[in-house]
Amino acid sequence: MKKTFSDLKKHLLTGTSHMIPFIVAGGVLLSLAVMLSGKGAVPDSGILKDISDMGIAGLTLFTIVLGGYIAYSIADRPGLAPGMIGTWIAVNNYKTGFIGAIIVGFLAGYVVNMHHFTKKLDKKLATYSFF
Repeated sequence: MKKTFSDLKKHLLTGTSHMIPFIVAGGVLLSLAVMLSGKGAVPDSGILKDISDMGIAGLTLFTIVLGGYIAYSIADRPGLAPGMIGTWIAVNNYKTGFIGAIIVGFLAGYVVNMHHFTKKLDKKLATYSFF
């Protein structure tokens, strides 16, 4: 039981460590645009609007990166795309937010890992049946 919680923590921390640069960069860009506009609000035109849009994009992508890298931690590279795509669908279509990204990341990672395991098992069983 303790190992299970340790593994869950490891996967969650992997996703979190990959998501932090998106939050930091997004927050810095957004706050820089607001600060340079001098209005105390998100700019609505010019290059400052473009900078604020980049910041908003970084803050929007962090949930997708979180879910993808949780799945990556569980199933290695084959889990990255299903984790990110599944999280994007969950967050954008079903408005699941941060918690939904965590759940979908774990689900995608374990599903891909199980598929990878059964594929290896099928190959082993196929060779045993012939020899």
